[in-house]
Amino acid sequence: MESGRCSLKVEVRFDAILEARYVRRGGEMIISVDMLLIDWKGTLMPATVNARCVPTFRPHLTAGVMYSIAGFDVVRCNPNFRLSDSSLLVRFSDATSLNEFTEPSSLITEE
Repeated sequence: MESGRCSLKVEVRFDAILEARYVRRGGEMIISVDMLLIDWKGTLMPATVNARCVPTFRPHLTAGVMYSIAGFDVVRCNPNFRLSDSSLLVRFSDATSLNEFTEPSSLITEE
């Protein structure tokens, strides 16, 4: 994968889901959701959902479940904060589609 908007549809399992929360007097809010994705080859890649997109995606994210994702952005990882050895990060956006599945289909396809 290269940096930029990705035109691939990939099938991955969400291995770990971590929420970054901002706590203040009136309560708390989730400011990002960070995940580790594992593809069918066992390759780990970090992914993130920023605060603006959290309400859209958080209710549908479950660790251990397999998803097909498309329309995401690929960016360079911050070298000081990495969840894996990958130098790239999947970033969910308003254009990202997320579908749960139980049986792999074509694994990686062009959209």
